[in-house]
Amino acid sequence: MALDEVMLENVVTTGPLDSLRHVAYLFEQRETHHILVVENDVLLGIISDRDLLVSIHPNTFSQIASNTEERVLNKTANQIMTPKPFCITPNTSIISASELMLEKGISALPVLDERKRVIGVVSLRAIVNYFVTKTRTRQNKSSKPVSTKSTALNKLKA
Repeated sequence: MALDEVMLENVVTTGPLDSLRHVAYLFEQRETHHILVVENDVLLGIISDRDLLVSIHPNTFSQIASNTEERVLNKTANQIMTPKPFCITPNTSIISASELMLEKGISALPVLDERKRVIGVVSLRAIVNYFVTKTRTRQNKSSKPVSTKSTALNKLKA
């Protein structure tokens, strides 16, 4: 099972000094669950949508945001990211990537090339989707179509 079947290549990245306001904007605009923190093509960390939610208060994005909440939005990506995240290569199997995520309790793995540059990201969501799709395809291929002739005969016998 090739990793490229589940790897997202259009990775959303941010800089380590970008504000949480910018990070939140990226999450919303790009409809993603993970943002990689990169500087000069070097992966520094990863931010999940949960990381962002834990670091902010429910009123942060409303009209009634307090000064404290404004200070939170002025924090930078490197202050909430998971530094030095576990990573995989394009040669990693889907099973190995899944096992690593389950073992470490994480939901995404950056994929790095031989020069340690980010080329994609694999998420548990993508892997689950892959296996569900494969299972449905197998089930559809293995189910025999009902013959209209046999159905008509069964109705006559009844």
